[in-house]
Amino acid sequence: MEDTQAVIDALQLAQLQLLQTMVIGFMVCWALFFIWLTVYFLRRLKSTHVALWQSLGKPTLWRKNGALLKFIMSRRVKELAPKLQVYARLLRYLTLIGVSLALAVAFAMIKLYWV
Repeated sequence: MEDTQAVIDALQLAQLQLLQTMVIGFMVCWALFFIWLTVYFLRRLKSTHVALWQSLGKPTLWRKNGALLKFIMSRRVKELAPKLQVYARLLRYLTLIGVSLALAVAFAMIKLYWV
């Protein structure tokens, strides 16, 4: 009976480790895609909408991206060319998914390790 319980415990631990690996893999892929899309969007914005890019404070990936985030979340996105609107909406959704994922991981870690 004890051997059966040990096998069950080992399988549960293996499942948990696999789930953690999958979540971390998804987060890494999400982060890489988010960074690539942000850089691409900023380059296109700078080349096609110079005045708007300057009015946002000349945002880069690491500087003044708060203004960019505000812009992405606002209705002003409709001022952009249609192709850039698609990228802006995709950035908005990726941002919301990222925040939701971060909160979910934080709550799961609190539940697992604090209780």
